[in-house]
Amino acid sequence: MIVAALASMPERLPYLEEVVDAIRPQVDVLRVYLNNFDAIPSFLSEEEGRLSSAAAGDLGDSGKFYWFDEREDTSHTHYLTLDDDLGYPDDYVSSLVREFDARSGSAIIGVHGSTLSQPIEDFVTSREERFRFYQGLERARTVHLLGTATTLLSRDTLNLNLDDFKSLRNASDLHLAIAAQRQKVPMIAVARPDQWITEERPWQAEGYSIWKSVRNHSTPQTKLARTALDSWQLFEDPLVMV
Repeated sequence: MIVAALASMPERLPYLEEVVDAIRPQVDVLRVYLNNFDAIPSFLSEEEGRLSSAAAGDLGDSGKFYWFDEREDTSHTHYLTLDDDLGYPDDYVSSLVREFDARSGSAIIGVHGSTLSQPIEDFVTSREERFRFYQGLERARTVHLLGTATTLLSRDTLNLNLDDFKSLRNASDLHLAIAAQRQKVPMIAVARPDQWITEERPWQAEGYSIWKSVRNHSTPQTKLARTALDSWQLFEDPLVMV
């Protein structure tokens, strides 16, 4: 079963509806963790939307992993994590599933990724390579980090639960990467054409942005990235090893 999950907040409602419309036809199950919503939006069914007040409280971006442990009858073979403000193409899910299955589910697949320069001086700027979601990529690349706006994995790929995200709020990209490093699971940024995924919420738009917050206050993420592991490794792409 293919499950797609994301977390949102009330101010993102217009973008959220567009993501739901784009992704719902591509998956078996859609789930949205609704941080600080008073009611489930009309475009979501009662099963699709989960109010934070009726679940685990405001989880920030880690709410997209609320169903990863298969709670609420969401047993999955493929678990996609999304953001509420990106434009996903009609072949998004099928393309990631194809890449995931080609590696027999032994790697975390994604689009937006980067490799860290070491030692890590700053979580934001210490990057050797960046493969941004809106940019084309000719061949798949192994990375240290994948943006959880664009990832696909399963419980057979990685042992993971909500406790893995508790040490730092709104840092699901880093927490997922640390879990992958500890379990020696490759992270793969897949090949794709330019502008395959688009940014629907303009960078200069008002309102809260996790990445803007990290750019302005990167000290907590930097400390976690430095101290969680002895060193950051790049694990070989299973497809290359075949």
